[in-house]
Amino acid sequence: MRRLTVLLLVAVLLVVAFPVSAQKNKGSGSGIEVTCPDGTQIFNGVEVIINMRAGFTYTATAIGVNGYDPVIGVGDADSIDLCNDDDSVAGQYTVSLPSTGFVDSARTNAQMDFDYTGSGFGNTSIIVGSPDGSTGEFVLVFEGMAVTANDGSGVGAGDPFAIRLTPNMVDTGVPLEIYMISKVQQLDPFMQLVDVEKNVIQLSDGTRIECDDAGTSSCWGSTSELDSSHFVSNRPNQGTPAGSVDSMMSIDL
Repeated sequence: MRRLTVLLLVAVLLVVAFPVSAQKNKGSGSGIEVTCPDGTQIFNGVEVIINMRAGFTYTATAIGVNGYDPVIGVGDADSIDLCNDDDSVAGQYTVSLPSTGFVDSARTNAQMDFDYTGSGFGNTSIIVGSPDGSTGEFVLVFEGMAVTANDGSGVGAGDPFAIRLTPNMVDTGVPLEIYMISKVQQLDPFMQLVDVEKNVIQLSDGTRIECDDAGTSSCWGSTSELDSSHFVSNRPNQGTPAGSVDSMMSIDL
C-alpha cells in the first residue's frame, strides 16, 4: 500500500540550480521510473509538479513511513536533473500528522533543494519512489513557499501544485492527504482543488472542494483539527507546529 502525504510549509530560502539531465519514462510497474545522471534509479515513483516563480528556492524532503526508503528526483516535464537518497539533513526530520501519526527520523530519508531560473513561472517536476521498486508510504514536505502580492486574489489565486495520478497510487485505495502549515502566525493558509483553468471544482450540490481551517465546517470532506501535537521538525527540539488556522484536505483517488 502506498500513501502520499504532502505537507506545505511557508518560508523563504536561498537559490540553487541543477544543470545536468536524465530521461524520465513511464515504467511497466504502474509508476514512474527514472535513471539519474549519477546512475541512481527510481522505481514505482509518483510525481508532483510545482508551478513556481523565479527568485525562490524550495526544499523537498521525502520522509519514509514504517521503514520505507524513498529516493527523490527533481527536473522538468521531460527529464530529471538530479536525484538524492539517504540525505543526512533529511535524516533528522520527524513529523506528526493525523494521517500518519508520529514518524520518526531515519537515515534513509531524501531531500533536494531546487529553484526556477526562467522568467515568470515555470513547472518543476518532483519524483519520489524507491531504489528497488518496493511499496510503502511517505510524507513529502515542501518548504520555501511564500505568499506575496504576485499571487493575485480571488478564486484560484496562489501557487498551483499538480499530482500525476498513476495506477500505483489509485490502486492503494487510500486517500491523498494534503496539509498546508504556516511558519508565521500572521498567515492563515487556504487550499482549493481547481481545474486546469484554476476554477474551483464544485460538487453537484454546489459544494466547493476547499479548506480554510482544518477540522471545521470551512473544509470540504473529512479533515482533522490541527494543533501543536501535529508538526514537522528538521532537528531535535526545533520545528514547525500546526495550529487551528492551518488547512488540510483528504482526496479519495
